[in-house]
Amino acid sequence: MFVNNKNKWLYISTPKGGTHTLYEMLSYFGGSRYGKFHNRVLDHQHKNYFKFTSVRNPFKRAISVWHSLAFCEPYKSKFGLKETSFRYFSEWLLEKNKNNYKDTNWSLIRSQKYGHNNIKFDLILQIENLKNDFKKLPFVNKEIKIINPFTTRKERSKEWFEYYEGNSQENIYECWKDDFLEYHYENKIS
Repeated sequence: MFVNNKNKWLYISTPKGGTHTLYEMLSYFGGSRYGKFHNRVLDHQHKNYFKFTSVRNPFKRAISVWHSLAFCEPYKSKFGLKETSFRYFSEWLLEKNKNNYKDTNWSLIRSQKYGHNNIKFDLILQIENLKNDFKKLPFVNKEIKIINPFTTRKERSKEWFEYYEGNSQENIYECWKDDFLEYHYENKIS
């Protein structure tokens, strides 16, 4: 969470939803981090603040989650995937979600909507449209020039959509269907 008490706004982050990018951009507008990295528990003092979050295309987010779980510590040890292929990950994720795995320590694999804890947001930024959506924030000058705000932090050898094979696309859609519907993302990779 990133809070500006003077101007009464707060950003509630979403795992694999552009948090590092938003924290960096928001630091130019004052405020500071509040609580743990992906804290989503509001204090009473924040009740009337302007609240916003970010979401990411679930197909792209799945690639980022998979990469962290399969190749990066501490997630690699914590989640213990038996295989590192994206196809295996999509099947594993589907199984975890079918079993309604809601352990808060595993919020990384839950839908973005689930992680938002029914918070009433004043604005939801789509990372893919951040150049335009960021200007919708009431404390941002509409004339500000935003240059390339979101870049992938890790270089990969393939484009994100090239990892989808077999039933991977259907599995991710089934896991995070709420995100596709709630945040108006296409349910097919085009």
